[in-house]
Amino acid sequence: MAKIIKPLTDSQVKQAKPQDKPYKLADGGRLYLYVSKLGAKSWRMDYIKPINKKRATITLGLYPDVTLSQARIQRKVSIRNSKKLITSKRKYYYLITRLQPLPRTT
Repeated sequence: MAKIIKPLTDSQVKQAKPQDKPYKLADGGRLYLYVSKLGAKSWRMDYIKPINKKRATITLGLYPDVTLSQARIQRKVSIRNSKKLITSKRKYYYLITRLQPLPRTT
């Protein structure tokens, strides 16, 4: 069963302090705040590439420049764009496989 994650608040993001190891603060919907050992904060999103089924990460921006609400909007846009990209790649691969010339027999 999926774990229920409470959305982050602005105060939680501001109060995130560096620790001995980098860590993540989850916001839900694959979006999280990555806090490095040195204290740099960046918004990231994990997803699975549909073509090769491998996990990948998108960095949406650094915290003071990209706010929590902006990161949530960028997450939605990234998901929409990835779906459009998937369908266009599928069409491309379909056309490539269908339009290849037949092998010559001599």
